[in-house]
Amino acid sequence: MGKKEFFPPRPSTNPTIYAYELVNVATHKGLLKIVKQSKAL
Repeated sequence: MGKKEFFPPRPSTNPTIYAYELVNVATHKGLLKIVKQSKAL
C-alpha cells in the first residue's frame, strides 16, 4: 500500500484558533472564549 492510498487527502481549509476575553461581562471574569474558524483556500 503506497502513501497515497494510506493517507487521506488534506482538506483545502486554513484553520485558525483564537481566544478572547469578554471584558465588559462581569459574570465571565477570568474566562476566555475559544473560537475555531476554517477558511476555504
